[in-house]
Amino acid sequence: MSEDDLPPGMERRLSLRILNYWRSIRQDDAFPAKGDLDPAAMSDIWGYCVILKIEGNEADPLVDFCGDEIKKLCGEDVTGKTISTAPPKCLITNGLNLYTRALAKRVPITYGDEFENDKGVKVLFRSAILPLSEDGTTIDHFLCATNCRLDEPDTIDGDEA
Repeated sequence: MSEDDLPPGMERRLSLRILNYWRSIRQDDAFPAKGDLDPAAMSDIWGYCVILKIEGNEADPLVDFCGDEIKKLCGEDVTGKTISTAPPKCLITNGLNLYTRALAKRVPITYGDEFENDKGVKVLFRSAILPLSEDGTTIDHFLCATNCRLDEPDTIDGDEA
């Protein structure tokens, strides 16, 4: 489902939709558990999600799940790999690099930024990094969502406008 297909009044920004979902499943706990996630309940954004395994991997989290849209945007499936082994100029390495802040502050982080991809095109993105915990206290995973748009120059008949 694209942003244009959303029902009237629904939040358009993926980062805020995933934050609202995270808040809805956490109930009275400080953090929801990974097992609380229901991909069907967030089917419109699940393809843009990544789950990072933090426990035992604080310095270089493992990609526990990588959504189909993120795989396309990164040019490969990085499931089972660490962030440091993902392509350096892709959405995972740039869009999720504030996980250390979320871990230290123990709060969700939403932010936007830009980077240049491997083709030299500016990529504008928004991300959300949301803590998960099996025991309600120790952050062991992050639910992340990120999407982007390319800031390419306008062209007419192959020439820059």
